[in-house]
Amino acid sequence: MPADPPPAPPLPPQRQQARNAFTRFVQQSFTSYSRPPSQAQARPDSARPPLQPRIPGLSSLSSQDASHKTGLDISAVHINQERTHAVLAGREILKTVRITGTKCAEETNLRAAIINYASHHQAGAPSAPTRHRDTLEIHDVKWSHGSYSTHIATAAANGKVVLYDLNRTGVELAQLHEHHRQVHKLAFNPHQGYLLLSGSRDATARLWDLRDMKKDVMSCPSRDRYSGQSEGIRDIKWSPTDGVEFAFGTENGVIQRWDYRMNRAPKLKINAHDKTCYAIDWHPDGKHLASASADRSVRIWDFSSDQRRQKPAWIIRTPYPVFNAQWRPPFWSPDQEHGVWQCTQLVTAYDRDHPVVHVWDFRLRRALRSEGGGQT
Repeated sequence: MPADPPPAPPLPPQRQQARNAFTRFVQQSFTSYSRPPSQAQARPDSARPPLQPRIPGLSSLSSQDASHKTGLDISAVHINQERTHAVLAGREILKTVRITGTKCAEETNLRAAIINYASHHQAGAPSAPTRHRDTLEIHDVKWSHGSYSTHIATAAANGKVVLYDLNRTGVELAQLHEHHRQVHKLAFNPHQGYLLLSGSRDATARLWDLRDMKKDVMSCPSRDRYSGQSEGIRDIKWSPTDGVEFAFGTENGVIQRWDYRMNRAPKLKINAHDKTCYAIDWHPDGKHLASASADRSVRIWDFSSDQRRQKPAWIIRTPYPVFNAQWRPPFWSPDQEHGVWQCTQLVTAYDRDHPVVHVWDFRLRRALRSEGGGQT
């Protein structure tokens, strides 16, 4: 009987040290040994939202895949804080869907309601839907929370940001029109649902306070303006842990970190990529930021350091230019002696010519899963 094959030889010392160092980096940076607050302990706008690793109503052993076919191009999707609904937006779509387990069903066709309301209630009714066409060609949409949980904001190609209240279907609350070029991204503050950031191709970010809305003129002046220098802003995100910090990525590959109370200069500015930075995403620990670029890479930055010349803590090389990247929400892992909340996985998506998503696991340092896409 042949003997069992000998075990693989150990890694060379240098590679073994590199692996050990990377393991420590992942364990120390992307895990947390304290349980987050439960859903029952949800707090007001000023508090950090609870972590919800799973879709409500599903066990850890059941499939969590869900789909909803529209037959239309979707530019943006955002899920409400309770994870019961999502809003879908694009050039010809704006609607909410209800999520129950693995089932998605249309609830409110906001686009149709807006056009219908305009045609019946606004001056020059027959031409009113035409006037709304520009604001309904939507590039981004965000759903607020807390006391403003019925409010959504949309970003249009003409530079306008429009606010709606889902309790008053079809009615515009306000149009925010201080940007003079396309608004690429919006972001509601995760701690205070009345604070909204907008990032535009006009190379500025603006801060809006929904409490300043003037209902009689359907407008809201911005509270502050932040400059991306000469390059347009492609993505903008609030810190998940610090209610005053945000970051954005620009068309020339720069990422900037700001305190919204200080509009003169960013706290940190990093030349992150050689090409456009299309997406950024804060790690839930609030200390790391992922930046995704047309240079076919995702880079992880240590925001606990203020070094302007820092190198990325890690680089993922992707097969295509990256148009979106997001961390997986924290999930409970029984791997440790007492269990651990961790976030070590990141998903990347690409352009229309490459309709796939990749899931990357930092513990494995490779793509964990690849999913083909199609029109939905």
